[in-house]
Amino acid sequence: MRALLALCTVVALLLGALPASAEPGTAPGGVRDAVSYPDSDGLTVAPLDGGEQRNLGVVGTDEDWSPDGRRLAYVTEEGVFVVDVASAQVRQIAETDEASGPEWSPDGRWVVFTEEDSGQLTVVHADGAGDYCPCEVGRRPPAGAWDLEPAWSPDGTTIAFTRLDGRTGAHDLGVIDMTDFPGTGNHFTSTMIVTQTVVDAFPGLSWSPDSAKLAFSGMTRTGGSPIDIYVVDRAGAALRLLVRDDPGWAAFDPVFSPLGDEIAYTRNFVHSTQNEQERLPQDGLYVVSVQSAERYHLVSTAYQEVNPAWTADDRLIFQSRTNDSGDHRDHSEFWVVRSDGVDLRQLDIPSLTQRLEVAPGYTVQIPGTSRVETAVNVSKASYDTAEQVVIATAGNYPDALAGAPLAAMLDAPLLLVPNPDFVHAAVIRELRRLRATHAVLLGDETLLNDGLVEELHNLGLSTERIAGPTRFDTAAGISERLEARQAFVVEGAHADPRRGWPDAVAVAGLAGHLEQPILLVERDRLPDATRAALVDGDFDSVRIIGDEASVSSGVAAELAGLGLAVMRTGGETRYDTSRLVAELSVAEGMSPKTPWLTIGSNWPDSLAAGPAAAASGGVLLLVDGQSGCGAYASFPFLDEHSPLDVGLLVGGADVITPAARMCIEQLSARFS
Repeated sequence: MRALLALCTVVALLLGALPASAEPGTAPGGVRDAVSYPDSDGLTVAPLDGGEQRNLGVVGTDEDWSPDGRRLAYVTEEGVFVVDVASAQVRQIAETDEASGPEWSPDGRWVVFTEEDSGQLTVVHADGAGDYCPCEVGRRPPAGAWDLEPAWSPDGTTIAFTRLDGRTGAHDLGVIDMTDFPGTGNHFTSTMIVTQTVVDAFPGLSWSPDSAKLAFSGMTRTGGSPIDIYVVDRAGAALRLLVRDDPGWAAFDPVFSPLGDEIAYTRNFVHSTQNEQERLPQDGLYVVSVQSAERYHLVSTAYQEVNPAWTADDRLIFQSRTNDSGDHRDHSEFWVVRSDGVDLRQLDIPSLTQRLEVAPGYTVQIPGTSRVETAVNVSKASYDTAEQVVIATAGNYPDALAGAPLAAMLDAPLLLVPNPDFVHAAVIRELRRLRATHAVLLGDETLLNDGLVEELHNLGLSTERIAGPTRFDTAAGISERLEARQAFVVEGAHADPRRGWPDAVAVAGLAGHLEQPILLVERDRLPDATRAALVDGDFDSVRIIGDEASVSSGVAAELAGLGLAVMRTGGETRYDTSRLVAELSVAEGMSPKTPWLTIGSNWPDSLAAGPAAAASGGVLLLVDGQSGCGAYASFPFLDEHSPLDVGLLVGGADVITPAARMCIEQLSARFS
């Protein structure tokens, strides 16, 4: 089965309105809590709760869900196709006589598949367009070999695959570095990280949620060897035998749990002298701890268990298969069970169905290997093209956060540069993808110098700069570009690195939505630049974000002394303040069903979230990214507005962990 936890996708697709005739269970974010299967009459979508099934009227096989749950990629004898689940509209994205294993990229822009005549992996744009592709990726396999069942890592940087050696029937495990994709060329480096001389790595790979490890089933090339479960890191180091079984037993179909701490797999006894299955009490669906290797028998059914898959909210779906029906065809039952083995329930799926695909969950993660790449990926998730971009330093937060409403007004993504002297390679690729022609630079020459400006000019962009001698002056300069009668005032500097930024992040989406400036103060001081901006601007009111621990009553009194109406939105903690701002955002017309969720304990991955939230119309909310459902005000807000259409998690699994993501999934899944 395909990896279940995809990363991110194009927000315009995620949030686009569906036709009025959309089927039950199809939310604006896409299909949730459902499976698909190929039927003789066409691909069919079946809700997990047993509701009405829908036949899409398109005949195909080997389907795979897009990360947003709105589309299915599938193959026919004529090539690779994509069908929109709500409208049943079909688009051919690749013309080829034989294809297999289509797999979506985590951002929903690309589909990789195997060209079976050549055995080559090929990537094509998901709408069939694009300047670069179709692209062959990786080295072409040797004659008589095929690269099969590609699996895109959740962070989007790597494609894993198994290479079948047609002469020996054995398999190698390989990876392709897609970090620079699409880049300027077609071929990207492939590396074989597990070879058949060590372990025969069978097809059916599973990535861990943090993209660090791969699980697979395999066997050593010795007589009578069992089929075991292995784990290896993405570089091919630390190959580990996780499940060691006895001869005659086959441990198959490993798949990482949404938390990444366990792997589900099937265990069946294979008769040593006949190629038949014998049911024994120890057969069934198992779960093993990745850390301790302790395993437990979860459940057994009457027939052979195969193809387990986790749902995003921690349930397991699996197939129970037999060919003892008398018609010499495989018949199957399909089951869903909680990860603790409780509530085993059979799904209403035709018995001749050979496989299911599980729809994605309610969340999409937008990761990056650094704050720069996270901002780039937020841009990819938010904009197909953009004439203008806003660029700020990645080294500090004030300019980027103050620039959020300007970026929203310009309909521009906010991109970051880590070095004042040059533009990061990932940013260059994004500027080209966006077809940007103009850049607004935030900050003086010490942050973004002339060498960087010259490089932007060489890339074909004109530039302008908004800067002042301090962060307060730069924020004031940005406010001059916004025609607003109200401004948000936040603490924008503090000696404690945990302070000075959380309230600015919390309000960045709303400020962008309203195109109202974010002006900076210190807790007990109203800087001259901020005072001048308020006096000289056409403001009649300000809203302080944060309690008196962030912006003191003395500063509030000074603001009132300028003749401004002063309001305050603040709670006891940054999470309380964020919830109150989110509620205010809903009152101003932003959607609680499509929230942007960003970590509340550090700022680097949060800088680009405000303009993206404003562009999509979804509220921005601070969450505790390191734990599950804790006593933070953000989770009751999400609970109140569940089920979500889609929640966008800014940052990778190290920023917003699988435990925090699981909490959000389970809040929404309660309503399915």
